[in-house]
Amino acid sequence: MLALPLLGLKKRAPPAMFRVPWGPIVAIVTLGLVVWLLSNSTWREARDTGAAAALGLIIYVAYRWWRSRSHRSS
Repeated sequence: MLALPLLGLKKRAPPAMFRVPWGPIVAIVTLGLVVWLLSNSTWREARDTGAAAALGLIIYVAYRWWRSRSHRSS
């Protein structure tokens, strides 16, 4: 969510494949909504959200590692 406005500022960023109307504003509003939702959640809900995010990050890193390893051996 925060990457959208930041990537738009980089000079070496690849050209966008498509454009979202009001993209940076949508990203900022969405980020605010996420912060609001987490601030109004219980500790258990926040913990579970963090655990799900951590698990997703682990799966993402493992997949990237596995994919780069399989491309080298081919």
